[in-house]
Parts: sequence; structure tokens; C-alpha cells
Amino acid sequence: MFSIIIFGGSRGIGKVIAEYYIGKKFEVSVGSRNVKTLDKFRLAMARKKLSVNVIKVDITNGRDVARAFKAHVAKWGRSPDVVINCAAMQGPIGNFWSVSARKWEETIKVNLCGSFVVARAAIRQMIKNGYGSVIMFSGGGAAYPRPNFSAYAASKTGILRMVETMAEELKLAGYPNIIINAIAPGAVKTRMTKDVLEAGSKAGEKALEEASEVSRTGGTPSKQITNLIDFLIDLKANCGLSGRLIHVQEDYQWLIKEFGARVPDDIGKIRRIPIQSKR
Repeated sequence: MFSIIIFGGSRGIGKVIAEYYIGKKFEVSVGSRNVKTLDKFRLAMARKKLSVNVIKVDITNGRDVARAFKAHVAKWGRSPDVVINCAAMQGPIGNFWSVSARKWEETIKVNLCGSFVVARAAIRQMIKNGYGSVIMFSGGGAAYPRPNFSAYAASKTGILRMVETMAEELKLAGYPNIIINAIAPGAVKTRMTKDVLEAGSKAGEKALEEASEVSRTGGTPSKQITNLIDFLIDLKANCGLSGRLIHVQEDYQWLIKEFGARVPDDIGKIRRIPIQSKR
């Protein structure tokens, strides 16, 4: 049985993940800065006679995050084996020259800086135990341009490079059983979907079409997301794979069967294609 903290776990993708692991009777703490959604989630679990630890936390505040880890230990008697960060904001929508600089900076602070605060706190705890899995979430624009969502795209790209770098540092420091990866969940129906639709033409035609489709279909099935997380928290199954971006629809099981612990270094990472002259 795993012990898990899920930041941003009271709604959206985080809530789906939390419900899944609570249902499996894992030791789950859910963190959010939104007290109303936390209380609503706790009551919903109580009605099902399921136990969850809810924690008010702002991931951009290091002391807040440290208190969240202490609250998890106080509830479950041990530090988490798995830390998942789903907390994020979409930020301003529109051409970069027309959006609010303050809101742009806030998006970077929550999505990127907040992810760093969570990852640092998680890995400090895991170093004491010698093992653990940290999971971050990627998003649209992380690996390709996403017009009209510059803050969100930049923050999510930053997370990917952060994950790669942290994984390499852990490897060099001699911690092979502490891994960190990022998940690309595909299009999922969340409050962000609604925000895109409400933004109208500011979001751009492509984004509006995608949001409409996701709103109609619900987007990525939750089972695909939880299947990938199951894989990433099982250090035997994933052979210590770390520093990667993995899409929920990719055949990551094949990757391990094919390469084991020797997955090629360029798979699942951000890479630049050099300019090569034919002269």
C-alpha cells in the first residue's frame, strides 16, 4: 500500500486521481488552497465511508508545503512514497502582447515555481527513505507552440526541463530509487476547458474547436491517466525510469520490455534539432 500526497487534488484531474487511490485504500492526503473544494471533497469521501486527509496549502509557499508534509505524517504515521502535483492555473488567454503581465507572472509562479517547491520538499523527504516517485503534469504547449496561451505553455515547458534536470541530479547523487517524471494527460474536461470556451476568439479557432470537442466527449478516459500513474509509482515495473515526459496513450509498457533499465537517453525528453548545413 502506497502513501500519497496529491497537490491540487480536490478537483479536476487531481480529484480523479485522489478518488482512485482512496478507493484502493491507499493513505491519501489531498492538498489545495481552495478550502471550499477541500471540504466538499472530504464530505463526499465520508459519505462513502472512505478516509482522506485534506490539507489547505499554497504550493508557492515553502512553509505551507512543509506543513503539508508534516500533516501527512501526523495523519498516516509515515512520509509519502508518492507525491503528485496537479495544482496549476491556465493563466491569461490571448496574444502575449495584449495580456496582463501580472497574470502572466502569476501563472509562472504557480505552475513552475510551485512545482519546484513541491518537488524539492518531496525529494528531501524521499532522500531520508531512499526511495519514492514524484509525478508532475505537463499540458498543452509544453512540447510545441500554443498560440494565445503563452504563460501556460512556458510554465509547462519549464516543468519538463526541471524534471529532466532533477532526475539527472538524483542519478549523479546516487539515488536510483528516487524518480521524477511528467505526465501528458491529453485533453481532459476540467474548469480550464470552460475557461477556453468563455474566452471565445481570444483563445483562437484551434483551441476553441478542441475545447468544444473535449466538452462534448469528456476527453481522455480517467483510466488511462491512473494506469500511467500506477506504472510510475511501481519502481519494479518502470525499472527506475526517470526524467521523462510520457503521454498516457504511449506504449510505455513496451518501452520497458524492450529496453528495461537502459531506455535510450533521448526518449521522452525535450530536444533541439541542430541546424545542419548541407554545404
